[in-house]
Amino acid sequence: MKIVYVGRFPLHIQSGHIDLISDIAATGHEAFYIIALRFKDYIRNKFTRVLSNDAEFTGINYRPFLRVTRKMKEYEKKCILSTLRKNGLIERNVVIVSNNMETCSYLKDRLPSEVSVIYHIFDRYSEYYNLTDEEKVSFDEREFEVIKKVDGVLCVSQKLLAEAKELNNNSFWFPGAVRKNQIVMPGAINTSSKKVGMISNELSRIDWPLMCNIAMILEDYSIELIGQNDLADLGEYPSNIRFIGKVPFVELPKYVRDWRVGLALYEENRFNEYCCPLKYFEYSSLDIPTISTTIPEGEVFANLYPEMIFLADDAKSIAAHVRNITTANEINDYTRLARDHNWSARAEQLIAIINKVKKNTF
Repeated sequence: MKIVYVGRFPLHIQSGHIDLISDIAATGHEAFYIIALRFKDYIRNKFTRVLSNDAEFTGINYRPFLRVTRKMKEYEKKCILSTLRKNGLIERNVVIVSNNMETCSYLKDRLPSEVSVIYHIFDRYSEYYNLTDEEKVSFDEREFEVIKKVDGVLCVSQKLLAEAKELNNNSFWFPGAVRKNQIVMPGAINTSSKKVGMISNELSRIDWPLMCNIAMILEDYSIELIGQNDLADLGEYPSNIRFIGKVPFVELPKYVRDWRVGLALYEENRFNEYCCPLKYFEYSSLDIPTISTTIPEGEVFANLYPEMIFLADDAKSIAAHVRNITTANEINDYTRLARDHNWSARAEQLIAIINKVKKNTF
């Protein structure tokens, strides 16, 4: 079987997809990755075949094309279709997976019916743009039509899955994952430490007032924040909050080795209603329990992993969880979630899903 992943954004932004397709290649299937690259990365790739420290191409048939501008959507779709044809990827044994709904719709209309097209819903995408409420409704309506059209749907959260199932029976829960080789050995916790922290790509996404309230209650603890500090107008904040800045994932263990708890302070908004809480996976891979504000997928994982995912929505309750965890005399293994949700396991799940889709479709 030939499995093709067509990415939505430039490669270095979503190297998790490279992990998925690499692990698919490791199962013995032919794996292809088609992605648009900006000019600088495209030229660099021509000469070095390397884009970032996080991108590994083990066993992958890598097929990038030049992105002139994101506004040239029709041009990019034609490039993708041309790449598929040049590489003989329009046969019965080909499966195309993409997290771009427009690409899925375009290819489904133009490829033979024997080629399966699977839409990977990675987030509620309408939340990424400055859209009015009317535009969001229009975007979601277009997405629903794509869900009906494609052969299968991968959903990163149970809430997305519930909606997709109403439109396409070949819809499956397909949450995120971490790299297997980045899961630390459990049990190396510094029980005397009074550090907790939070990882976020952009710190503006966290509930900052709640963070400050937690810090004031836990005045004898140090709270470390890892991520791009794009918080505006911070004003005064508790002195036990420390900003570390952005850290590559491979370097996280040396920064968080003394953390006793990882925080996931999700704001209440529509995006978080549908999201897969990747922080849970990251903390688990580092042998750290998670205290999270309540989101729908948080409740799913708290039920599956009650020994390591704790939900609370106010500063006093979150602080109480921190004290309970850090004063306990026992050392627990918090890596179970990461071991269950690594990219190797996800690759095997995708192959099983593809077989179900083909059985149900043909």
